[in-house]
Amino acid sequence: SVRNKEYVGVIKHDTAIHFEGVCKPISKVLRYRLPISLLKFIDDFGSYVLAPKGYVLKHVLSLAVEKMVEDFPIPPLHYENHLKILNPDQQVIVDQLKVKEFSCIFIDGVTGSGKTEVYFHLAQKILNQGQQVLILIPEIALTAQLLKRFEDAFGISACVWHSRFQKKDRKLTWHRAIQGHPMVVLGARSALFLPFQNLGLIIVDEEHDPSFKQDTQLIYNARDMAVLRAKCEQCPIYLGSATPCLETYINAKEGKYQYFPLKNRFNASMASIVLVQDRSSHLMSPSLMMAIHERLKKKEQVLLYINRRGYAPVVMCQECRCRIFCKRCSVSLVYHKKESMLLCHYCGFRYDYPPTCTRCKTQDAFIFSGVGVEQVYEEASQLFPHANIQMASSDVMKSTAHMDRFLNLLQSRECDIVIGTQILAKGHHFPHITLVGVIDADMGLSGIDFRSAEKSYHLLHQVSGRAGRGELTGEVLIQTFDPKHPLFQSLCHHNRDEFYDFECEARRAAMLPPYGRLTLITLSGRDKAMVRQHSFICFDQIPKSESLSVFGPMEAYLSPLRGQYRYQILLKYPKNFHIQLVLKRWMMVSQHSSISIHVDIDPL
Repeated sequence: SVRNKEYVGVIKHDTAIHFEGVCKPISKVLRYRLPISLLKFIDDFGSYVLAPKGYVLKHVLSLAVEKMVEDFPIPPLHYENHLKILNPDQQVIVDQLKVKEFSCIFIDGVTGSGKTEVYFHLAQKILNQGQQVLILIPEIALTAQLLKRFEDAFGISACVWHSRFQKKDRKLTWHRAIQGHPMVVLGARSALFLPFQNLGLIIVDEEHDPSFKQDTQLIYNARDMAVLRAKCEQCPIYLGSATPCLETYINAKEGKYQYFPLKNRFNASMASIVLVQDRSSHLMSPSLMMAIHERLKKKEQVLLYINRRGYAPVVMCQECRCRIFCKRCSVSLVYHKKESMLLCHYCGFRYDYPPTCTRCKTQDAFIFSGVGVEQVYEEASQLFPHANIQMASSDVMKSTAHMDRFLNLLQSRECDIVIGTQILAKGHHFPHITLVGVIDADMGLSGIDFRSAEKSYHLLHQVSGRAGRGELTGEVLIQTFDPKHPLFQSLCHHNRDEFYDFECEARRAAMLPPYGRLTLITLSGRDKAMVRQHSFICFDQIPKSESLSVFGPMEAYLSPLRGQYRYQILLKYPKNFHIQLVLKRWMMVSQHSSISIHVDIDPL
C-alpha cells in the first residue's frame, strides 16, 4: 500500500537491494511469476527507448491485474484444423519453421498472394507444440474480417487484444497468456506486452504500417520491439508485407533476415494500373467516370480512394481571406459537412459551422479548399444517382459493429461504390471489387517528411491490391498531375524494387535511415518563451562527437499542438553509434519542472 492505495509490483530475485528505513508490508503475494524472458524484454525495451523500466512494467501488468484473485478458472481452448491446402511457394515457408530458435523471416508477398493462410499454418504448427502465438496487426479495423477467416480455419475465435475490445475479454486473454495456455492472440501493438509464459511465434502483418509506431507517452515501434521480444523469447518472428519498409527491405537484401517471396496472387492476376492526367470540372476524370459506368453495368463493385477525412481541409472567407484555425493547434479546422461541424483532427476540438465570418462579419462567405472523402461521396451521388454508395472512414467506422455491417454490405453485393480513406487500403479481401480509382494520388508527395514518397508508395500499392482479388480481372486508375514521377512509373509497371532502389540511393547519399539513424528530441510546454529558452540550453548540453550531427533547436512544424508549444532537436548518427549512452547522461541534467521532454529513437 502506497498513500492508501494498493499497487501490484514485481520482485526480481536476482537483484540485491540494500535499503535503510521502514519497509511497507506486502499485503498479498500473487501466485503468478513473470518469465525470465519477459523481464529481460522489459529491461532491454526500457534501455533502448530510454523509458523507466517501471513504466514499461506497468504496460505489462495493465488492467488485467486489477482485483486479481488467486483462483481464476479458465477453460482450455480447443483449436480445430480446417486449414486450406497451400501451394508449393507457401508450403516452403511453413516447412522451414524452426521452433524454440530465434530467427527473423521476411515474407515478401504481393497483395492477395495468401500470406494470411501461411500465418495460420505457422500458428497451427506452434499450437501442436503446446505453445502460444502472437499475431500483430496495424489497424483495429482489420480485426473483423481477419477474425472471420480465423474462425473458419480453427473453428473458434482468436483471442483479441486491443483498446476497443471488452475489458473482461482482455482480462481473460491476459490470464490465459500468463498461465501458459496454448493460444493465438490477434492484437494491436499493445499486445506485445502480454505476459506470455510459453511464446513460440510472433507474426507482424503489414510490417511497414506506420500505425505500429506509438508516438505518445511510451514511444516505440511495435515492429522493431517485436523483433526484440522474439530474441528474448528465443522464438521465430515473421514479418509480412507486399510493400516492406526500406529498413526491412535492406535487411532482407543484405541477408540479415531470411527472405521468402510470394509473387503470384492466389487464383487471381495482378490488376492493371493506368495513370490518368486528364481532368475536368469534376473531382473524377472523364476516364474514371466512364470506367465506373462500365463496372456498374456489369454489376461489379468500385472503390474510390482519397486519404483525407471530412469534406474539405481548409475553410476560408472569400472576402477577408481569413482561415478558421484550431484554438489549441496550429492547423486549419476540417469541415465535416454531414455534421455541419469544424473539427481538429489532432486534438478533437469541435466548432459549429459559423453562418458569418468572425472577422469581417460577412454572411455565407466561406469557400472550401482541398478535397475530402465527403466531397467525393457528394459528387459520386450526383453522377451515379442509382448506385448504392457507401462511405468508409474512421469518422463513420467508429466501432467494430459499424465495420461488420459495412463488410456485410460489400460481401452481399448490396453496395455498388465504396468511397474510403486508408482504412480500406490494407488487409481487406473484397472479391467483387474490380475497379479502384485514386482521386488525388499527389497528396502525400509534398511535405517535410523524407519518407513521404515511401509512405505514398505503400498506400497506393496497398489500395491498388484491393482490385481484382476474385475471378474477375481488376483495374486501377490513378489520377495524378505528375505521371512521370518514379513512384507512379514503378506502380504502373509493377516494379517495386526499381522505386525502392531509387529511394535507397537518395537515403544513402544523405546518410538517412536505413543507412544512418535518427533521434528526435521534443520539448513542450505552455509558455513558448520558456520552451524556446530551455531548448537552447538542452542543445548546448548534448555531448559533442564527430559521429553525431545535432540540428536545431527549431520550432516544430505543428506548434502549438494540443495547447503545447513545441521545439525540436534532431540527432543524426551512424548505425553503430550508441546514442542511448549519450542521452542517458544528458537526460539527468536536462530536466525542467514545467517542460516535458520526449525522446523518440528512430522517429517516423
